[in-house]
Amino acid sequence: MQEEVTQKTIALYVKVGKGAARLTEQALQKAIQKFLEQKSKPAHGKQTMRQLMKQGEGGKIINVCSMLSYQGGIRVPSYTASKSAIIGLTRALANEWAKYNINVNGIAPGYMATNNTAQLRDDADRSEAILDRIPAGRWGTPQDMEGAVIYLASKASDYVNGFTLAVDGGWLAR
Repeated sequence: MQEEVTQKTIALYVKVGKGAARLTEQALQKAIQKFLEQKSKPAHGKQTMRQLMKQGEGGKIINVCSMLSYQGGIRVPSYTASKSAIIGLTRALANEWAKYNINVNGIAPGYMATNNTAQLRDDADRSEAILDRIPAGRWGTPQDMEGAVIYLASKASDYVNGFTLAVDGGWLAR
């Protein structure tokens, strides 16, 4: 696994400003877990953008979206609306900040086994209905997010801007 995320990179809620930011595999997993347990709190865009501009080298911002950013879901209209808005914000900021060499992208996790989904997983009927729709046949884990985070935070995604990557076990493909 790539262990280094430079100071010019902001991934998830890892903040910049206290020396070089290096993420070990353990720190990355912890950041991803925190990321997955956030409700509807977008990245601190203006503060992050100012820091990246101050450094003068550009950087990466990865916003927390959701597969419900793409579809309505059930019983969660406010969550769906807020996550859909984050995709729109991701696109708008990508357009505005690209000239500063700042890439703004998002990650849309599917159903992940976190504290936020414990009630769903504990409801046998609802959990079965969810798992029946996921081609992978299981709930996602924070480790499933690692590749997407590393990709969007790396040089490999330098020409990717305004895109939201779904990590959902195939949910959106159905």
